[in-house]
Amino acid sequence: YAMLLANRHQERLFQDLPGKRKEQRGGQETLVDCPFCGKEDHFSYSSQKPVWRCWSCGESGDWITYLQKRRGLDFKEALLELAQAAGLDLAGLEQDKAKYQAYTRRADLLEVAQSYFKDCLVDSGNKEAYQILEYLLARGYQVDDIVSMELGAYVDRRGLQRQLEELGYSQDEIRSSGLLSKGFGEDYTLAMLWRDPAGRPIGIVARSILPDDEAKARGVHKYSYSTGLQKDQGLIGLTTARGSSQIVLVEGILDALYLSSKGLKVVG
Repeated sequence: YAMLLANRHQERLFQDLPGKRKEQRGGQETLVDCPFCGKEDHFSYSSQKPVWRCWSCGESGDWITYLQKRRGLDFKEALLELAQAAGLDLAGLEQDKAKYQAYTRRADLLEVAQSYFKDCLVDSGNKEAYQILEYLLARGYQVDDIVSMELGAYVDRRGLQRQLEELGYSQDEIRSSGLLSKGFGEDYTLAMLWRDPAGRPIGIVARSILPDDEAKARGVHKYSYSTGLQKDQGLIGLTTARGSSQIVLVEGILDALYLSSKGLKVVG
């Protein structure tokens, strides 16, 4: 997916869709007419991630799902078409469909969890969530910045589990996602996603907002990463910096998220 996004394959994949193309969010998303329900200007595809969605009929998925739904390809046929477009040779490569489905389902679970965290941060009357919001505002971020950076408050572990279970995720899936990592929702409450080069979530980064002296006394580090997260599989800001001839490398995760949200080609 990363190679295809770098080559703007989404423009070729969706080129036959009707309607005048309308760019949104600084060119990160494009709106056209939906090929499934026909609703004008309601089918959205991303230039940063291999995903699409109709905001009218609710059809959505990644590019493999699109090829399956729109053209009736099976999984292997869709995968082969995208691999060939990327210039990859699949000869001798065994693609495990179950592994792919598990990967995307875990990514979807993490996306849902972060949406829950974001709602907690800006819409909740929770005292702990408000303290996180105050912390961010005191650092100079505006509410619009916080929303653009996709920051969230991990302050209600039971509420999170309840919502995920209501959406059909099992306890095993929730545990294996890393969302219940030690200290999450307690010492580490400011949550953000870590994404792979294709923009899919692969883990959660959580930050402590404790004062430095208290954090040191309690042995709490600044950041904690969800169990199983392999940081070398992605970088903050990589999806927006893709294809640039020059990028700026920064150390801080929040710095990378903030500058990327402003359209700068930054990774951290």
